[in-house]
Amino acid sequence: MDVEFLREYLQYTLSTGISLSTERTSIVQNSLRVLQDQAKFRHMYFWGIIYGTSKDYYVAYGVRNDALDRIFYYSLDGIAWVLIPNPLSNENAITLTLDCRTRFQGDPMLVREVEDIAAKELTVHLEDSPDSEAESNVHNLEVQVENEDGSDRNLKEEDRLACVVTAITEEAFALPRRALFKVPNKIGSVVFNKFFQGLNDIESTKLNNYVHYREPRNKWNTNLLQSSAANYSTDFLDAVDVDVPKYRNWSVIHSYDQMIVINKCLLWHGSVFFHVVDTSRYGNCYFGYGLKNYDLPFYLSPSLS
Repeated sequence: MDVEFLREYLQYTLSTGISLSTERTSIVQNSLRVLQDQAKFRHMYFWGIIYGTSKDYYVAYGVRNDALDRIFYYSLDGIAWVLIPNPLSNENAITLTLDCRTRFQGDPMLVREVEDIAAKELTVHLEDSPDSEAESNVHNLEVQVENEDGSDRNLKEEDRLACVVTAITEEAFALPRRALFKVPNKIGSVVFNKFFQGLNDIESTKLNNYVHYREPRNKWNTNLLQSSAANYSTDFLDAVDVDVPKYRNWSVIHSYDQMIVINKCLLWHGSVFFHVVDTSRYGNCYFGYGLKNYDLPFYLSPSLS
């Protein structure tokens, strides 16, 4: 959510249960304006909140030149902001984050040992087997786990926060199609499209008119092959309608007056994207526990062909 319009944009998400108190909104908005001025950001955005058992993490990010080059910050009080470390600098943290299914506590310096879920499930499966070979495999697996260095399974909460924020941003944050523009220069920088006037009421109901707010992962000509009217300068990002499970990973909701569209990513409960129809106003936010919904495939009924 753009900090300049934070109060207005939070009104659009009230129907989803996402809101901030007036006092808290003023504190976050003013502190982020100070951060924007100090860090020389062109745009400043409030990302959302990850709820912890003792304290919550307020998350924001700034953009200088390239719209896809974002710098993330977190805060425990909404006033003092700390730079979030780059998750790519710690590959072990990325692996451990996938296995960590407990809630955040709210202490960035907290280090906890993450249980190996794959090894645990394999042990349970082998214990259920009655033969002696299975018993031998269980014993060998236990010895292997005991011989491993326990420090390799230790995860710092600040590193986990960085990995979770990156995952939510790449998987659950979206944009209307043509909201960004790829400049035809040597660098190939991406900027916000000043001529974007929004989606109309018909376009806003179709998932293929929304794209992921991240670096494209598909081939550069994927969108060009799907439509003869596609333009690479504005259609270079990955569409959300191809996410797995296809057409069932997102939920599209219209307001009663058909003026506001709300998109929810079902993989991350608490993520919300909104767009005001026929305007250039849109935004993303996340208010949740930072836990991925791995049970989504079991919630969905079989598709009818």
